[in-house]
Amino acid sequence: MTTAGRTLEGLAPRLIATVGLLAIVPVVWYGFGRSLTAGLFAAVNVAIVIGVLWVVMGPLGDEEPGEDSAAT
Repeated sequence: MTTAGRTLEGLAPRLIATVGLLAIVPVVWYGFGRSLTAGLFAAVNVAIVIGVLWVVMGPLGDEEPGEDSAAT
């Protein structure tokens, strides 16, 4: 996928997940305009989703395959 001559493949996955924080903007707008409680719950849900994406798109670890295996 390209946007303005740049590819998204060159960006770090966590950077792309962080862009999801922009979803907070309409949630805050809704919370101030309508129901503060509903806006708060929506903001918490957005934060949970972004947190999960941040963890899932992070590095797996630096263990080599075969370390700590039961078949030693």
